[in-house]
Amino acid sequence: MPAPRTVHCKKLDKDLPGLPFKPFPNELGQLIFDNVSMQAWQMWLKESPRYINTYRLDLQSKDGRDFLEVETPMMHP
Repeated sequence: MPAPRTVHCKKLDKDLPGLPFKPFPNELGQLIFDNVSMQAWQMWLKESPRYINTYRLDLQSKDGRDFLEVETPMMHP
């Protein structure tokens, strides 16, 4: 079994195991795959409902998805 790949996590500023997959099939997905650790991604998954609820985002709409992409705090330490 291969060792998990390592990334320098922009959020946590450490070298940590990276995601085993791109979370979105677009440029943001590649950016997250290259720069966000599994640990930071798990933190985001726990935090994201707060953004969705606070801003009443409809993730089925393009506007809702675009807003969440722009506001993704894991890319901003």
